[in-house]
This record gives sequence, structure tokens and C-alpha cells, in this order.
Amino acid sequence: MAPGITTIEGGGQGEVFVGYQGRSAGAGDWTDPDRHSGKLDRVRVKGDGSLQVDRMDLVSSVSAQFWENRRVDRLLYDHARRELYVGTNHGVDRLQPDAFRNPKSGEWFLASTREWLSDHLHPRVCFHKACTGDESKDTQMIGDWRGLWLAADGDLWVAGKWTAGKIRWTQQLSQWHARLGADTFSVAFGDPYDPATGRNPPVFRPPREGDPVELSAVAVAKDGTVWFASGPQNTATRAYGIASWDGKAFRCFDPVRDAGLPEANVRDLVALPDGRLAVASFSAVVLWDPAASLHRAVADLPKGTIQRLEVDQRVSPPSLHVAAEQGAAALRVLP
Repeated sequence: MAPGITTIEGGGQGEVFVGYQGRSAGAGDWTDPDRHSGKLDRVRVKGDGSLQVDRMDLVSSVSAQFWENRRVDRLLYDHARRELYVGTNHGVDRLQPDAFRNPKSGEWFLASTREWLSDHLHPRVCFHKACTGDESKDTQMIGDWRGLWLAADGDLWVAGKWTAGKIRWTQQLSQWHARLGADTFSVAFGDPYDPATGRNPPVFRPPREGDPVELSAVAVAKDGTVWFASGPQNTATRAYGIASWDGKAFRCFDPVRDAGLPEANVRDLVALPDGRLAVASFSAVVLWDPAASLHRAVADLPKGTIQRLEVDQRVSPPSLHVAAEQGAAALRVLP
């Protein structure tokens, strides 16, 4: 589906994962003709220089009836555990690519899929009311998981169109999706939320509970502060800015006034090893030190709309990657 490739992520040596645009307007089950659209490939360079491409077709680990995760919004590879997280239009999947295999002849495909895939998790809020546990699929607001970040404790921060949270890691892959409530999330912002006491607030507060806030990124800074950004893909939708979470309360920032961006829509945000944040809008990247209230624009970027930021800490000095419509840059020395 156009525009084709949505994101890429480096894996092990000689390995890259490629995520694609998919069509997700259908029923989401095995009757949907677009159930195999989107998803991702694992591409590896073999010893003879040729490429091996493995198609990773995401399906529910509970039942082959459900094929809801199609468009790939963000990929994140955990190099220490050799695991891949996939943020999609619906939920967040966890993969162990080294265990991937195609089904054997005559084998029910879900048996092999469960060896490398655990599908899928998502914090939620509910449409214009507090969640009770009895909501239908249509009243649970979940999806568009464009923000993924590994916490220092190995758990996973996620940010989506409606809400955000932190998913607990499990030793067994099969247990990733087979949990409920507090066993799944150490934090699930906004559900349940008590307006009277302010307990468990949402990241941003839209006009009504369950309205979209369009989170585009989440990152954990050097001091442990968790940062969230709002960046609507439809520019007619309101952008809510930037928010920090210190474990107790949120603090909101204006991307233009505080971070020095030329527009309020934040395309991406990453935490740098020196304690600063790299923040991108459609046309600019700034390096922002919130504690010192200082920001500096990055010059000589590739042309076109900025798509994605990434920090590579596996090289020395760490490198900031900037992907734009007409090219990419690896910044080794930052202003």
C-alpha cells in the first residue's frame, strides 16, 4: 500500500527490519481481503552476499481469526535480548526473530508463529466515558503506536493516538499477550482516571475523555524523566505539545516557545546521552536542554519533510540519525 516502506530498524549484524503501510479499514478478521497487507520483512545478508528475506505476517496469538496489526508505525530492536517490538495501527507486538521459521508441510501455521511472535498489547482509554471492562471493540480507543522506548529496567514505554503506558517484560514470549491489568502494565495512563483526585491522569487532556491526542513519540531522558510528544498526522488536528512525567505528575511544554521549533506539531523526539532532547517538527530539528531552558537548531539537514529520529548508542560517539523525504543524515558531532 502507498507510500510503501514506513520505517526501518537495524537488528543484529547484517540484519534489518522493514515495516510497510497496510490497509486497516476492514473487519480485521480472516474475512478481510486486506488481512495480509502491510506487516514487515526481516532482511539478512548471507555469507555469499545474497539477501534472505523473511516475511513476518502478524496474526493474533490467541486465534487465527484476528489480523488487526497491519500498518507498521515504529520498530524498536532490543540488542541485548535480540527481540523486536512492532508498533502498529492496532497494538504492540513482541517478536523473537531468531526463532522465526515457516510452517512445516501439513503443519497448522499458528503453531510455528507462536514460536517467534506474541501479539498484541495496548493501553487503552474509552470513548467519552471511564472504562469499565465491558467495552466493545468500538468504544476502546487504541492504536497508532508511533512511540516505543526501552526503559532502563527492560520494560517498554509505548505511546499512541489516544494514550500511553509502560508494558512489563516477561521471561516467556508466550506470556507477553496472556496477561491482564496490572500484570501487563506498570503504568496505563488515563484508565482508570479519577478527575476528583487527579489519580492516574492522561498524558494530555483533550476536550472529552477518549478524544485523540496523537502521541508521536516517547523517550526516557538521562535523569529518568519520561517525555511524550504530540504530532498529528492530519495537520488539521490539534497538537498538544510536549509533556514530561517524573513518576508523579505531568508537566507540559510549548514546542515553539520552550523547545524552539518553528511549528507545534512534533514529528519525533528522542533522548540524547548527554541529557538533552532532539526534537523534530516537519521542517527542523532542535537540540533542547529543558533544565537550562536552552535550545539550538541543527543545520544542514536533508531536504524535505522530516520523518523520523533515532539515536545509535552502539557507536562512539553516539550518532543522531535524521530521516527526511529526500535523504538521511548521521550526525556524529552535535552542536
